[in-house]
Amino acid sequence: MKKIVLAAFFSTCTLMGLAQSELVADSSTPEAAFSWKSGMTFDFGLIAQDQPVSHEFVFTNTGSAPLVIASVKGSCGCTITSYSQGPIEPGATGTVTATYNAKKLGTFTKSVMVNADIGTPVTLYVKGEVVAELK
Repeated sequence: MKKIVLAAFFSTCTLMGLAQSELVADSSTPEAAFSWKSGMTFDFGLIAQDQPVSHEFVFTNTGSAPLVIASVKGSCGCTITSYSQGPIEPGATGTVTATYNAKKLGTFTKSVMVNADIGTPVTLYVKGEVVAELK
């Protein structure tokens, strides 16, 4: 009788452990994710001085939860940003736009920090060369 009770006890404990591990495996949290259509760096090439240029970075939320951008900030005052507001549903697209003012002659690389609800911020880049005149 003692062996039957012990066997029943261990069987019950094993089943409870399996049920809990399945419960943990099924309780994964949905996450949002960026997939950038044309990459995370854009090269304007040669641009004329005092002629602002813009690039629209297009992304798709490839995750399983809505993606919300909290803020987007350029690395300096020479780069103005805008972005899609509100939740971007899974499978939907959104944008982050960077506008460079092109006041200073020479080459440049500027970063744009995208803070979203995915944890680690995403850094986008715009680069190019500002010249006095385009030929």
